[in-house]
Amino acid sequence: MWQKAMRFLAWLKAKNQIWGLADQLIVSVTSFGAMIVIARTTSASQLGLYSIGNSLIVMMLTVQDSLITRPYSIQMFKAVGSPEEHGFSALLLSWMVSLIAVIAASGAALWFAYGAGDSGIAAFALAIAFVAPFALFREFGRRYSFANLKAYRAFAVDLVAALAILGPMGWLGWTGQLDAITAIITIGCGAGLSGTLWFLRRRRAFRYSRAALGQTAAQSWDLGKWLLCSQLAMQFQGYAIHWLCLLIVGAALTGTYAACLSVVALANPFLYGFFNLLTPKSVRTLKDQGTGALRRQVFRDSIMLAAMMAAFTVFIFFAGETVMSILYSGSEYANQGHVLTVMSLASVASAIGAFGGPAAIALQSAERGKATAAIAIVTGLIGVVSAWHLVSAYGLTGAAWGLLITELTGAAGRWVLFLRMGQIMPPKPENLAG
Repeated sequence: MWQKAMRFLAWLKAKNQIWGLADQLIVSVTSFGAMIVIARTTSASQLGLYSIGNSLIVMMLTVQDSLITRPYSIQMFKAVGSPEEHGFSALLLSWMVSLIAVIAASGAALWFAYGAGDSGIAAFALAIAFVAPFALFREFGRRYSFANLKAYRAFAVDLVAALAILGPMGWLGWTGQLDAITAIITIGCGAGLSGTLWFLRRRRAFRYSRAALGQTAAQSWDLGKWLLCSQLAMQFQGYAIHWLCLLIVGAALTGTYAACLSVVALANPFLYGFFNLLTPKSVRTLKDQGTGALRRQVFRDSIMLAAMMAAFTVFIFFAGETVMSILYSGSEYANQGHVLTVMSLASVASAIGAFGGPAAIALQSAERGKATAAIAIVTGLIGVVSAWHLVSAYGLTGAAWGLLITELTGAAGRWVLFLRMGQIMPPKPENLAG
């Protein structure tokens, strides 16, 4: 019986796709649950401010992903030194990014407190400074796990974070002490706990090497600078609509926009659970079998994702308003069926053409960073300009259509680039040994 249990455990650990989906389910439940608690215990304005703070945290995670964790995944088989030295070098670089984030957010808080005289925004910036190192540490742990095809470890990291975030946040909401700032601080505490436990459990998998640190930094920068341009453009175009809504139509409508996005994000457990393992999977396919096999994989994955998201769009068309009314109370969240449908169509385009989608990941695996950065920047400019005019003219409906235009533009550009990608052959067996 004991041997059967151990064999089952070994089999379960090997099922990375299952753990990847389970992990994303936990992440999505945590994010979605936090929004529901804030929406039901505070106001739409607080939800809007929370979404702005969350967008800043995501931007920090984007910097780390572009410069460190994604290059780590893509360049695993090109690293100089042992895997332990390569991993610890990436971790040290992550800590450097955390330090820069804390300094930047603290500096902003000081300026708002003493330069602009706005203590409210200063407190908000200090909350971001507090959260930044913990959120980045937790994210490094889960991305490191995915890169090494140990998705069950990423699941453990995010499960601990979910329990440490949603429990205290629910209590704060129930006692009337929850607002945007306390919600963000709660996220930082939960992320810090899960990241620390992950590191204590995995600390023997790391070893310091000065030579490996310098070479890892150089390799990461060579690829990461283009990934950073791409990701910042993508994140900017996505969160620009939040910021434009806040500037043009106010915090309350920004909260409604964020609530609509959260309903469309119900598909995220499957979508991002699939994306989490796509980079290491594509890197290994390209290394072992070449571009032809990678192309076939991309087409299969894209067809499956498109079919799944199309079915989800039909569901949103018929049941989106009902789901919205169940999850969010208040007149400001009612009668948003058209907005939800347009956003779900944007999610279809995003699934097959997003920065983390099959075609984009294939381009990154082939280290076509400069070309993908150009596509992302052009897409971001088109998205921001169109969203500015559409939000000004049509409010929330315009924001949804701006999102759709942006996603369609980005998907088209990445697929054209992918179809024109040159042939790459896998290295010969005698070269792999070195």
